[in-house]
Amino acid sequence: MLHRFIYFMVITAVMVSNGLYATYPPIPIQHEYHHTIVPLCTSFPLVGDQSVIGRQLLSGVENYLKEFRHFTTEADDGQRHLIIRHIKNNKETDDAGLDSLKSMLPLSPLVLGLLDTDTFFSLIPSLRHKQLCLLFPVEGNQELRTLKLENVIYFRPSYEKELEALIHYAVTIKHKTAIAVLYEASLWGKSLLVSLEKILARSNIKPIIAAPYAQGTVEIEHALTAITQTGPNALIFLAQPRPAYNFISNALNTNLNNCLFLGLSNLGVIQNLLKTSRGLDIAVTSVVPQASTSQLPIAQEYRRAMHSFLTSHDDSPFYFESFITLALLDKSLTTLGNNLSIPSLIHALESLHNENFKGLHLNFDPSDRSLSSAVWINPGLHHEWIAYSH
Repeated sequence: MLHRFIYFMVITAVMVSNGLYATYPPIPIQHEYHHTIVPLCTSFPLVGDQSVIGRQLLSGVENYLKEFRHFTTEADDGQRHLIIRHIKNNKETDDAGLDSLKSMLPLSPLVLGLLDTDTFFSLIPSLRHKQLCLLFPVEGNQELRTLKLENVIYFRPSYEKELEALIHYAVTIKHKTAIAVLYEASLWGKSLLVSLEKILARSNIKPIIAAPYAQGTVEIEHALTAITQTGPNALIFLAQPRPAYNFISNALNTNLNNCLFLGLSNLGVIQNLLKTSRGLDIAVTSVVPQASTSQLPIAQEYRRAMHSFLTSHDDSPFYFESFITLALLDKSLTTLGNNLSIPSLIHALESLHNENFKGLHLNFDPSDRSLSSAVWINPGLHHEWIAYSH
């Protein structure tokens, strides 16, 4: 897995003798004439299972930085500009990428984004030792949420809330109850399956089959055969984009061609491709509103900033989500000004209660440390999205 890191300057933070921070490290801010420089790093996979999502998240960050390179904060000497300097560092393997992220924590203890459950778990010791503050990771694992680490703030709701919306759509709106599941045989996939079965049990429904596929592969043949034999009318994918696409493509030649296909927000990246290449829709969740039609101020800002970029790229909720989280960090840094520290940043984000952030409703939930609980159902290409009410 290839990782990129975004940070704004290089300053080594002081560590205590045992190699761990006694408290949160200071954010190595520099002040130049009328300028403030705040360091930040972020990691996105550019190859592997989640590379499509990683590239889209990175593009969302880069386009925000390009459009809003300067913003002003009140300072003692008048208007001070925060300048974002975008520097990238590439690694070619999972271990090298993770080691590089850890090695860069002295350069900046602020980490924006992060995509990949296994990488997140590997960072838990660093989080417990208060070596970093993890902002808005693209992760909804319930086990990670229940840790309630104070230095992790999520924007998006948990996978359980996405699954609740998906089941409501399948069972209540589409009246599908013969539900099969394709899941990745990994910590991520098995955790999702447990949550899904718990949610289905509330409606007295059990999956008619839950078939695994091997992590890191697109080998879905055995799962396809097993699921086809059960004759479901709905199929939920707890899978990565490539194996999900491979499964649906092969399902065209089986009795699953009239099945309702459903997936979490990570499968939004294959929705257009499936429709244009196979003529099939997959209904997926989204944790952001429909950017192309929403009249929220944040959506209008996004469309203006991404106008030239999207002329040659399909739009994606991940572009929008990345744009939103960086805008939220922008606002937080602006509000804190010269009082910026990890504790003050955490407090500022935890203090967002019934906040109208450019049209988005944000309300910090201490139970899962998320700022948003909103979920939409995207039924397919060129369909109007459906807001899920909890």
